[in-house]
Amino acid sequence: MKKPHTEPSLKEDIISKLPNEILAHILTELPIEDAVRTSSLSKRWRHVYTEMPRLQFIMKDSTDGCASNECLSIIDRLLDRIGPSIETFILLHKLDHHASHVNRFINRLQNKSIKVLFIINKSAFGIPVQVFSQCRTLVNLCLVNCRVQIPDGFVGFPCLKFLRVFSNTSVETYRRLISTCPRLEKLCILVCCDSPCTTLQIGDLQHLKLLMLGVHGGLLKVQGLELIPPLQKVELIVGCWQGGRPDQEDVVAEFFKRGVRRLSLVTHPMLDSTIIEATFLNLTCVTIKMDFTDLEAMEGFCRILRNAPKLQEISLKVTTAHIYNESLMLLFIRMSQLEDPGRNGSKTSGINRESHSSVWPTM
Repeated sequence: MKKPHTEPSLKEDIISKLPNEILAHILTELPIEDAVRTSSLSKRWRHVYTEMPRLQFIMKDSTDGCASNECLSIIDRLLDRIGPSIETFILLHKLDHHASHVNRFINRLQNKSIKVLFIINKSAFGIPVQVFSQCRTLVNLCLVNCRVQIPDGFVGFPCLKFLRVFSNTSVETYRRLISTCPRLEKLCILVCCDSPCTTLQIGDLQHLKLLMLGVHGGLLKVQGLELIPPLQKVELIVGCWQGGRPDQEDVVAEFFKRGVRRLSLVTHPMLDSTIIEATFLNLTCVTIKMDFTDLEAMEGFCRILRNAPKLQEISLKVTTAHIYNESLMLLFIRMSQLEDPGRNGSKTSGINRESHSSVWPTM
């Protein structure tokens, strides 16, 4: 007599037989609380979560103090037990009283070889100095609403390739930070000009491919562009939170002298036509995001078309809503995360109509 057929799913746990490395990667796709709960499934799963290479914590607004404390407790337990395999740590929090815990979290990472660190705050927060002394293996650093003060004796991030800082940071702090990161490939920073004319020193960045500048509050002059190779892509956000029309033609002219091939401009709310007097000899792709009612910016867009003989790809994104404080910051973050969409040899043009909403960015 033949034995009855048994389904494999009932006979053995195939997933549990996978290597720890694969299981740990699977757990990173779960909410962090669920990933920790898998330790109670069986003896096989008891310590798998401690090998996760990526930790992301999103601490949302909540009136439930117990829920907030539980989240903090989970982070503490995880950082105590997590192994050396962790490479990415992302922390998003919106409540001011959460900021006091960030120092403790960063301290827990000091013996790990962290490569990716994102700290995103709703309100301004002083970044722990431990970031500069204990995270020298960083490859990707993103700081949002973090007051950056570089400590004495800082020798730099020798491995850092991607730097994003979106906060009220002085040009002197940027100069010190940029000059100690020789391998930077992508630099995305928000520059708040504290005088009518502010100078930003870029430095000798031989690996730089993409430069993204958000300019707020005045004229920005960039020095050191002659020391770097021709950039593959430049993105400028010219505008400010408080309104006004900053004059940035010197910045734009300098970039085009360097042979830029891709350009993104975000106007807020209007782009002065004098900003684009330069001839764009090497420009092949341009993206302009502007207010739907901004006729002067439209005139500037047409001027680019006339002055760019090699232009192949055009994208115009318009919105019927003005960009306010928070949404401009979030737009800046989202743009910096986009991969270069260039397609060699293609000739496309598009007009996209979109609206902006104040939502917390998804990393």
